[in-house]
Amino acid sequence: MYKFSNVPATQHQQTLATLQHAAEQGSAYAQNLLGWIYLEGRGVAPDPKQGVKWLQLAAAQGYGKAQYNLGLAYELGEGIAPNKQQAFYWYFAAANNNFTAAQEMLAERYEIGDGIEQDEAKAHEWYKKALEHSSLVALNWYRTSANLGDADAEYMLGKQYQTGKLFPKDDIKALNWFMKSALQGNAQAENAIGELYRMGHGVTKDYQQAAVWFKKAAEHGVASAQYRLGNYYRNGTGVAHNDQLAATYYQQAAQQGHVYAQVALGMLYHYGEGVKRNDSTAVEWFTKAAKQGDAVGQNNLAAAYELGLGISQDHQQALYWYQQAANQGYRPAQQQLAHLTEQPSNKQ
Repeated sequence: MYKFSNVPATQHQQTLATLQHAAEQGSAYAQNLLGWIYLEGRGVAPDPKQGVKWLQLAAAQGYGKAQYNLGLAYELGEGIAPNKQQAFYWYFAAANNNFTAAQEMLAERYEIGDGIEQDEAKAHEWYKKALEHSSLVALNWYRTSANLGDADAEYMLGKQYQTGKLFPKDDIKALNWFMKSALQGNAQAENAIGELYRMGHGVTKDYQQAAVWFKKAAEHGVASAQYRLGNYYRNGTGVAHNDQLAATYYQQAAQQGHVYAQVALGMLYHYGEGVKRNDSTAVEWFTKAAKQGDAVGQNNLAAAYELGLGISQDHQQALYWYQQAANQGYRPAQQQLAHLTEQPSNKQ
């Protein structure tokens, strides 16, 4: 049976008058707590209608706990006429505001088809989101599913061992779960194994094995694996040096928005390595990276504007992008910005 989400007992000592005042001043926290007090009759005579009124005010402000509680009120018909549609509207609102109890509820409801059409994929989606917030309910579901051979669950369980977020970090156990998942074709698990070999975590560092697993993940569309493989071919790490293949993999990752790949691909076009030299194309990729906030991309774009490489020379744009990179602490941009801003005084 689901219960209204409450607060620690020590906070019950707040006077009703104090809460009422804060709630009337617009505090969503106070409105939710006041609503819970009236619904549960904690220290006051139960008044469900009054409770729902305060929950509605807090929920309208986007307060996840209140949205969850309001959903329960609609589902249980406490203080308001029962309405399943409205109940689930507020459950989804709370879940999308990262309220873990709502995410757990939706996962369980989708799993068994309680009040909503059964959908294992959506159940998995909400369990995954709940797990990101350290949900033990979600963890238990993943453990059970992984032991039954679910590839996605095996991967997620491996991630928990890798990060040590919910139980002790163990790279060997992480590798074992990733391997089970990867052997079923899970692309993220393939990439994760590549990273373990690259870093030497849970296994002996082995760039050739890392390249093998990155290639599997890259072929399944994982942008980070495509970028890693691009680096490997660019530098001859674990594979024979091949700038053409480096460009191919950088291109695949860059087209998915991978910012480091965008910068790397821009550099290949600038130097004409693995591709025909084309500074205009280089600028296109630097621009994409710069707009995503990458300091190197911003610095390279600034340099292109400063020198008129692949784009019309523009001193103001150069200063702007150098400043953006400098604001992130990127030393080359800071130095060039200082040089450019000193020039006018040097001419006087």
